[in-house]
Amino acid sequence: NVIQKIQQLVPPTHPVLGDGILVLTDIKSSPYPGASVVPDYCKATFDRRLLVGETREGVLAPIQALLDEMMKEDPELNAKVSYAVEKADCYTGNTIESER
Repeated sequence: NVIQKIQQLVPPTHPVLGDGILVLTDIKSSPYPGASVVPDYCKATFDRRLLVGETREGVLAPIQALLDEMMKEDPELNAKVSYAVEKADCYTGNTIESER
């Protein structure tokens, strides 16, 4: 239900770049593999590209507002929204970390 509600959000449109996107790209559950049990945790990853003039906070705010409303309606629901953090090792041996 959470995923369906997020997919109903409409990203803004830019006059030159066109429509923004909000696309589900990955779902992970725990425990994995499921071993015939109902998962107690799910992580959904969406691709949401920023358009010119958008801010990090402006992208997260409508999703967080939706989650807050859903958690009011269902006290057992525990959900949050955040940017993905990625680490990568460089050929130099250094590790870089970034949000995306």
